[in-house]
Amino acid sequence: MAVKKSELYRSLWSSCDELRGGMDASQYKDYVLTLLFVKYVSDKYAGKPNPMIEIPDKGGFSDMVALRGDKNIGEEINKIIHKLAEANGLEGVIDVADFNDEDKLGSGLEMQKRLSNLVGIFANLDLSAKPGRGRRPPRRRIRVPHAAFRHRVGEIEGAILYARRGFEGDGESSRHSARNRTRPFRV
Repeated sequence: MAVKKSELYRSLWSSCDELRGGMDASQYKDYVLTLLFVKYVSDKYAGKPNPMIEIPDKGGFSDMVALRGDKNIGEEINKIIHKLAEANGLEGVIDVADFNDEDKLGSGLEMQKRLSNLVGIFANLDLSAKPGRGRRPPRRRIRVPHAAFRHRVGEIEGAILYARRGFEGDGESSRHSARNRTRPFRV
C-alpha cells in the first residue's frame, strides 16, 4: 500500500530529531535525503528487469537494515551508498554525507545507536507503491448550482475590473457594470 503523506512527514521529522545535537540543522538534509533516496530506489527497482536505477549486490536499503546494531555501521553505510552511486554514475551526488563522521554523529556506541535508529525510521516505509492507487474510493463530485457559480464569477470579474480602473469612482458603479455586462463564456 502507498505510504501516506502524513506518515512520510512523521518519518522525516523523526529522522531530524534523531540527528539533532551533533550537527547544524542545515546538514540534516544530506543524511535524511540520502537515506530516503536509497530506500525509495531500493523499494522501487530492486529485483526488477531493466530498472531505471540499478541496485547492485550489497548496495540496497535492506543491506543497511541488516547493519542495525553493528559497531561499524557508519563505515558500512558509506560503502553501500558508494556502491549504489558508482553503479549509476551518481558519485558526488548521493555520497556527499559521511555516515562515519564522529564529529556530527558521535563516536562508538552513540553513533551506532543513532544510525541504527535512523535506518529503522525508514525501514517500515513502503515506497514501492504508486501514489493514489487503491487507497480509497473516488470522491463524489459536488455540483455547484449554475446561478451561484455565475454570481461568484461576476463578483470576481467585478473585483478585477475595479482594480484595473485604479479604484476610480465610488466602486459601486464599476462593480455593478462588470456584473451586468455580457459574460465571455456560458456555463
